[in-house]
Amino acid sequence: MANEFRNEPADTPSAVKADLAPARRRKRILFALGALIAGLVLALAVFEGALRIFNPFALKERASWHFLVWEGLRRSDNPEKVWEHVPGYHRKLVGYWVGINSLGLRGEEIERRKPPGEWRLLALGDSMTFGMSGEQNDAFPAQLQDLLRARHPGRKIEAINAGVLAYTTLQEEALLKELLPAVQPDLVALWWVHNDVILTGSANPASQDQQMRDLLGWKPHTLLRRLLHLAYEAIPCTMAAVRAATIGRRQIDQSHFQFDPQANPEGWAANRAALIRIMELCKASQTDLIVYTFGRYEQIETICRERGVDYLTTVERAGREHEERYAISAYDPHFTREGNAAVARTIAEAVEQRPSFREAGAPIQRSGG
Repeated sequence: MANEFRNEPADTPSAVKADLAPARRRKRILFALGALIAGLVLALAVFEGALRIFNPFALKERASWHFLVWEGLRRSDNPEKVWEHVPGYHRKLVGYWVGINSLGLRGEEIERRKPPGEWRLLALGDSMTFGMSGEQNDAFPAQLQDLLRARHPGRKIEAINAGVLAYTTLQEEALLKELLPAVQPDLVALWWVHNDVILTGSANPASQDQQMRDLLGWKPHTLLRRLLHLAYEAIPCTMAAVRAATIGRRQIDQSHFQFDPQANPEGWAANRAALIRIMELCKASQTDLIVYTFGRYEQIETICRERGVDYLTTVERAGREHEERYAISAYDPHFTREGNAAVARTIAEAVEQRPSFREAGAPIQRSGG
């Protein structure tokens, strides 16, 4: 009777029992591994949910490398641009709402032809201009638009955000050639940063798809890569916890604020040439140009001075003392909302002195702000 409740017949030979034992162990191991993985995924989901709800580290931002698995980027038909935003994309990126208009630019839809009496600024740049790790209205083009409208009521003013994630000066040149006739800006504000020394487009011997993989880290979107979003959300928060525990006890590397042309002379030469061509393009189209950086870059300042282009910078030297106010962290030096506001104020002050701005509308009426 007792044998009826056993897993094998009573007369099963000992050799057969021995053969069944390894299979059972493998099943138990696989089950344990599956349970462990499921538990980790569940724990990660709970951890992320708690971070989103309670935000114990006061994080408004997430890690910048989320765009590697973001579906808002695609291969561009223009090989010089290499990649571009997906027009009409409206979804979240690292916890923040991102709306891409039909031109492939972050922000609301704009009229393709500039309305009579409107003054337009085109902000050209990379993820810093795009407003990575922030809401739509956190980006400095949006804050600049609000600031100018508040200071000059009654004026028709529009600031267009043409920042595209991870763009170089070479790619920005290609984008500007498309946008100049399309949106007819009165002024272009070109953001330049230290990583604008990378070869892209025809300057890079690699194929367009290879450049997307090598420079952007882009890969076809699969279910597995979408699931990685869950893990990527928690990692920067964990890093923030470590940083919070160690801040003040060690020196944070500030190399992201430095620039050495000799580190990539070929890339610097190509992007320098693209910057000069942008200046010539704006001059030929009678479009004002401002070149803007956060910290001061002597090489860029020299190029601007030699060609009569205004060069702006928010701080003479961006260092550790500004990190908490203007940048997210040592791991993600994108601007916070306050950092974007500082940029907007700097550009607004320069814009108000431009003849193109003064002549585009009624006499300036300062109303504060």
